[in-house]
Amino acid sequence: MASQQGLMKLVPPLNFACVEEGLYRSAGPRGINLPFVTDLNLNTVIWMAQEDPLPEFLEFVEQKNIKFLRFGIGEVTTAWDPDVKRNIVGALQALADASNGRILVSCTMGRHRTGTVIGCLRRLQKWSIASTFAEYRRFTGSNRYRVINELHIETFERSFVELPDSENRPAWLQDA
Repeated sequence: MASQQGLMKLVPPLNFACVEEGLYRSAGPRGINLPFVTDLNLNTVIWMAQEDPLPEFLEFVEQKNIKFLRFGIGEVTTAWDPDVKRNIVGALQALADASNGRILVSCTMGRHRTGTVIGCLRRLQKWSIASTFAEYRRFTGSNRYRVINELHIETFERSFVELPDSENRPAWLQDA
């Protein structure tokens, strides 16, 4: 059994990646992923879906005293829908607050909604649009990306986000 537990630590959630030091992205973790997620030592989960995560993940978050911030986005159908914009900006402001510690940004599949938030973060970090889209498409698949999500990323303006003072931002956001 001990070796099976050890092997389970090797099973990340779908679409998992380290975005920056202490910042991760993925699909909503399942039971088999929880040993892996435990080792991330998360302080905060930013949930980008309207639907609830799996009950086992919600129980995990509660048991580990992980802050759970919900910025639910439904299907994106228009460019810069005010609700979508508000939720993306809210998620970015949470990412910019160093007091949130180690963060996982997640949604059901970890592709479009999570990818849009990370794409807007990259724009906040002054990445080129080509590099930002390349990262977004790496998680959506070359033929599964959504133009409307890319439009949200492309038209994102840094002025949308109120950044905390530099001493209250993560190191990877110091130059924003």
